[in-house]
Amino acid sequence: MTFRKTTASLVALSALIYASGASAFSYSENFESLDPNDPDALGNSGWLVGGIVTNSSANGNYDYFAFPAPNGQAAFSGIATDQGGPDQGANQLVVYGDYNNTDHADSTAVLTAVVFNSVGMLELSDVGKTYTFSFDVKQGNIADPSFADAFINIQKTSDGSFDSLAYTSAEVEYVGTLWTRLALSITIEESFVGETFTIGFQNTTFGVGPKNDFNPTGMVYDNLNVSAVPLPGAVWLMLSGVAFLFGRRKA
Repeated sequence: MTFRKTTASLVALSALIYASGASAFSYSENFESLDPNDPDALGNSGWLVGGIVTNSSANGNYDYFAFPAPNGQAAFSGIATDQGGPDQGANQLVVYGDYNNTDHADSTAVLTAVVFNSVGMLELSDVGKTYTFSFDVKQGNIADPSFADAFINIQKTSDGSFDSLAYTSAEVEYVGTLWTRLALSITIEESFVGETFTIGFQNTTFGVGPKNDFNPTGMVYDNLNVSAVPLPGAVWLMLSGVAFLFGRRKA
């Protein structure tokens, strides 16, 4: 008996399965290697910040991007050393508003501070994969009416536009003061190839008046991880079948 599969077709099938299984990148960060006393620690590890302001009576709508993330100043972000539990170690990331922005004194303004990191470049082998961004999170001093989000953003960086090709987010301030593990996922499309996989956190607060001047916005994060979901078992069965076919001879 002869299996009527040519060597060329088997090699092609094997290559296809290998390409779908290869993972272009992964990312993890627990902040333990970063010096809490170094003002450049977050910026040097790839973290950036920016701001978005809407409804400002004096300045209209505007945004400002991107700058190295500060550590422990009046704006955006810092490395905390007193927020961990048994699984969070000595250092954590704290994210909050840009309190250097004077539009906090404008009762019409809505201010969003964004802290983000571009952690990988997407390749053809990523198409069809689902990437998951997981993290530990708990409330810091955030208070109503402020709110906070975690997000994945596929950014079009190949042409320098930084347009968003895909975006998914989840509101996170509801988790309370106990550490909680959350995750976001996104499936990679062919149009994303060559573009940048960005993760991040943002905090939104409001100006003075009935919405509370300089309202507290702090959220705390740790044990960040980005990775592709493992291949379904059926794909590995196909790969095993290829190896079996290669091993067959005429009988």
